[in-house]
Amino acid sequence: MKSISDHCCDKCTHSADTPCPDFVQCLTEGPLCHESDKCRSEKERLLQEALYAGATSPVLFAGAGTCGMAAGCAEVVNSLNKALENDEREIKIVEVGCIGFCAMEPLIDIQYPGHKRVLASELTGEDAQD
Repeated sequence: MKSISDHCCDKCTHSADTPCPDFVQCLTEGPLCHESDKCRSEKERLLQEALYAGATSPVLFAGAGTCGMAAGCAEVVNSLNKALENDEREIKIVEVGCIGFCAMEPLIDIQYPGHKRVLASELTGEDAQD
């Protein structure tokens, strides 16, 4: 299993022909199609990895859905990348889909290790440089 949506083992019954009716629950709590502590543990590990739960450096999640892109997300991400070129800190920028508050785009969800996440809204390329 390379990603959380892959088959966990040969006992997994999910496929394009037989999709899981509880797909999200299966990914986050599963597998639901069979009992396996090993598969459940591996799914949990992959979920935590996908959520950057163990990140040891800041992660910036850029809302790059159509709403974010229309509001200028690409400019903000480009400015962030430029600002971080000579920065010695290890800061990761991850483009994600819609964060959910379209009227406040562009949005950057900031995760600092050991702290609650912070949401920056209505950003510009100039804000990103700051």
